[in-house]
Amino acid sequence: MPSEQDCCGIAVILSGEEDLPLKNVEKNVSMLTRAEVDAVLVDCATCGAAFKKEYIALLKRKGKDTTQAEILKKRTFDVMEYIADRINDLPLPKDGFKNRIRITYHDPCHLVRAQGVSEAPRKILKALPQFEYVEMEEAAACCGGGGSFQFDFPGVSKGITEKKIQHIRETGAKVLVTGCPGCRVTIGGNMEDQDKISVLHPLQLLDWSLSGKSPEEFKP
Repeated sequence: MPSEQDCCGIAVILSGEEDLPLKNVEKNVSMLTRAEVDAVLVDCATCGAAFKKEYIALLKRKGKDTTQAEILKKRTFDVMEYIADRINDLPLPKDGFKNRIRITYHDPCHLVRAQGVSEAPRKILKALPQFEYVEMEEAAACCGGGGSFQFDFPGVSKGITEKKIQHIRETGAKVLVTGCPGCRVTIGGNMEDQDKISVLHPLQLLDWSLSGKSPEEFKP
């Protein structure tokens, strides 16, 4: 993990700033397109959208060369894309577990819409033998967060979030997984104590599954 990397800057970009994020953008593009870099793995849906989409758009608007940004786009993968293509190479425990833990998945807007990544996380989750994957209704619907949207329009945001959480409850899942930290904060922060639903990144479940432990030992 390069120590010189900066914030991706997408929060500022999406707020309408043009000049303020340029230093971060140009530094990240230069650093991550060095010759020795084969792939750039991102575990945040929003940062991935910045590298694949927003950087090029911003540089074009500023009349700057986008050659390196185009290279970064090609090299950038959500970490779940990268692992899903290699899931059969991982030493997952053999199936046969009883009392599997029910899980469900929420599609972050910046992953499914901005990057077109939908099947990769599901492929990973369905491969974990200690867990039972259940698709929720409207899994790709927004969680209501949307960065500052939830603060600018709290009433509308609350209604969207409540609908999302209700769909999660309907699955009977004990764990909700999603690849966006903003979505995890929004959904997890609006859960009721009695829900007892953990909100995690999919790779946290993969890491635990690789330990070979039984579902009874799961402590998120």
